[in-house]
Amino acid sequence: MPPDVTHRPASSAFSPANLPYWVAIVLAGSGLVWFMMTQNPFSTTAASSDGTSTTTNGNRSTTIPADGEATNTTGGSTAVTTTSSVALPDDPLQSLAFETITTELVGPTYAAVAPGDDAIYVLERRGIIKRVDPGTGEVSTVLDIVDKSNADKGLELGLLGMAFHPDFASNRRFWIYYTDIEHDTRVVEYTMGADGIPEPSSEKLVMEIDRLPNALRHNGGMMQFGPDGYLYIASGDNAQYEVNPQDPSTKMGAILRIDVDSGDPYAAPSDNPWADGSGAPEVWAIGLRNPWRFYIDAPENLIYVADVGQNAWEEVNAVPLEPAGYNFGWPHLEASSCWSPGTGCESDGTVLPVVEYGHDEGCAVTGGVVYRGSDLPELIGHYFFSDWCNGWIRSFRVEDGVAGEVTEWTELSSVGQVTSFGIDADNEILIVTTEGLLARLGPVR
Repeated sequence: MPPDVTHRPASSAFSPANLPYWVAIVLAGSGLVWFMMTQNPFSTTAASSDGTSTTTNGNRSTTIPADGEATNTTGGSTAVTTTSSVALPDDPLQSLAFETITTELVGPTYAAVAPGDDAIYVLERRGIIKRVDPGTGEVSTVLDIVDKSNADKGLELGLLGMAFHPDFASNRRFWIYYTDIEHDTRVVEYTMGADGIPEPSSEKLVMEIDRLPNALRHNGGMMQFGPDGYLYIASGDNAQYEVNPQDPSTKMGAILRIDVDSGDPYAAPSDNPWADGSGAPEVWAIGLRNPWRFYIDAPENLIYVADVGQNAWEEVNAVPLEPAGYNFGWPHLEASSCWSPGTGCESDGTVLPVVEYGHDEGCAVTGGVVYRGSDLPELIGHYFFSDWCNGWIRSFRVEDGVAGEVTEWTELSSVGQVTSFGIDADNEILIVTTEGLLARLGPVR
């Protein structure tokens, strides 16, 4: 039989015989307190391999280096805390990573998908459009205008932009933007055949911007349709002092807006700011140096304009699509600093950047896109951008016209020289790099 314990004398809980149990309880409790205070297991913070951590809070995220100081390149902008109405995954976001789609590209400058089509169309600066299967990475050529382009004359020349009509699924219309052998800028329309190849007979010149004969830089190139159905076009200042981006009568150093569904080959919308003849009727905004990439975020009715700087500063602007007639300041302002004149410049009536950074951090901003996909619900509304020279990728979110803290995604710093961002058929982010990479951004959980 087991020993009879029913009538043992009662002992004190704090008797010497129980001391080892109390020591174990105290040690365990101390360990739990340390773990909760230092490891923060219920946050969405995860340490990166380089000693940094990325904290996400709703739609706002901040990179916190190992020294504990948050990376903030907003130039003193007030940080904002935002929340997302999208349910977050059970697994917290650890970091970001790129999924390679293909590396079989030559000097890609842009990537886009057409409405109703999963395929990714990638521009190569030399004058070729490639069609990439997003699942297999298979690459094929759909258009070759190498003989019409002057891409061999300089790094900022060639095939630079592409836009699909919002009703592409039914009308098959699209436009390209390139610099020709005369160094002029051309916007050309095509119709895509049922086989996915542009019909040669459909080629139609829509707009030509006469450039100065020896000017080979600052050609802009971005095109995108806005929610108003109009085509927005970015045009640089040609890197020539003879061009005055403060003059609305020039199509250089400006963002243009045209109606491709009216007129022949287009019409200027009647509510363009200089449609009355006081300037070029196509001009929608002035005061830009080289707006290599802009992005229209229809849900927020904002346009993000990344303007490549001169000597000291790079900038990202974010303004509502209405009203039109913005002046982004160049050449009086470089970002929010005086350029011409060097001091005492007038900034009244000009747009100041929501984010700017100095040339100690990069040399040429690559404007990006606003995230609206489903794989990264923590980052919905974040604008992603890069610097062509230093290759980092950063993001921030705008709330009430103010940029929140800027996150530098340090785990993406080795991706290469980012020439452009794009959006795929699932609203996930694409990038292309000078080295020939096409990749998709995704989460690590």
